[in-house]
Amino acid sequence: MTHPVLAATAAAGVRLCYAENWVYAPPIQRARRLLVACRAAVYFLEQLMDKGLLDHVKTVGPLFERRLRTLALKHPVIVDTRGVGLMQGLQLAIDAAPIVDTARERGLLVNRTNEKVVRMLPPLTIEAADLDRAVDI
Repeated sequence: MTHPVLAATAAAGVRLCYAENWVYAPPIQRARRLLVACRAAVYFLEQLMDKGLLDHVKTVGPLFERRLRTLALKHPVIVDTRGVGLMQGLQLAIDAAPIVDTARERGLLVNRTNEKVVRMLPPLTIEAADLDRAVDI
């Protein structure tokens, strides 16, 4: 179930949010779900903007990108690296399925978004040491 959310600041300290539930539910259930979705969105935005999460992502994202570019230089099967911040992909010269399977067996969850693309999307709270371990897998 998804809850698209839009959040904005209307006045000092006042936050409005709107979420739409695409699955039918009686109005009272929808209202409760919308309130939960709105509260979750507000909490996330507070963490992102006020608690340093955005600064953390701006720090570890470029580290991740550099590590993947270094990995690509060592392994000719990696044709290209692409992405922004912590959302990264490796374009391969071969089918990505065996790479995804091997990574899973070694404890790293990645996915194949195209026949030859491995996508990595770690949590925004990931630490640099954990990124290093992931790239080493």
